[in-house]
Amino acid sequence: MEDSHSKGESLEYIHRLKKQIERLEILTASLLTMSKLDADTTQFKEEIINFKDIIDMAVEPILPLIGRKNIKINILGDSGSFNGDIHWLSEAFLNIIKNSVEHMDDNGQIDISITSNPIFKQIIIEDNGIGFVKEDIPYIFNRFYKGKNSSKDSIGIGLPMAKLIIEKHNGEVSAENRINGGARFIIKFYS
Repeated sequence: MEDSHSKGESLEYIHRLKKQIERLEILTASLLTMSKLDADTTQFKEEIINFKDIIDMAVEPILPLIGRKNIKINILGDSGSFNGDIHWLSEAFLNIIKNSVEHMDDNGQIDISITSNPIFKQIIIEDNGIGFVKEDIPYIFNRFYKGKNSSKDSIGIGLPMAKLIIEKHNGEVSAENRINGGARFIIKFYS
């Protein structure tokens, strides 16, 4: 008969294995997605979508994390519309917003500003978190790069995937630190 100590160790071991399997499944799915995007085998829908709808869809999967950390998200400016694929773009914005949420203390704030002009539509996502380590900024969109402030569970694929999706929508993304602390992502979609 198994004693409660060894049964507890077995359950803990099974729990750790399940977590590792989940991480591998996420990594595998992400790598397959990146490969499809690289090979141009992904078909993007061309539909008129609203930036607010993209953001709403992007934050939905991380609402529990946003709620636990009591983070406020503000959408500022002209919501505007854009021609693209809402599902893919929401994946890109999810990865960027999730990065901000993960690197913020409780009771933080994310401001998402939307502006447009005849040449491009611009979305700026900025937070009041810890920002980037200066040396990491040139590399944060490189695949598998893990910045000095990244969590131990990070695999370094979310921001590169976001960049690739945005570029496939005739856009560009860059990152910098805010003067008063926190991170800023600047996304431009060209007409």
